[in-house]
Amino acid sequence: MEAIRAGSTPDTFIAPKELDTLTRRHLRETFRAVALVQARVDRNWLYRLPG
Repeated sequence: MEAIRAGSTPDTFIAPKELDTLTRRHLRETFRAVALVQARVDRNWLYRLPG
């Protein structure tokens, strides 16, 4: 909303330093959870490949 109000093009970038400590912690844990899911999908995918 700040970008729109300023007449700029909005984007999805959020500077982590601008977030409070609790929100940064949640964001970090979310990235860890996503990485674990991605790794599991990758292992399962490779396991299914012939050869």
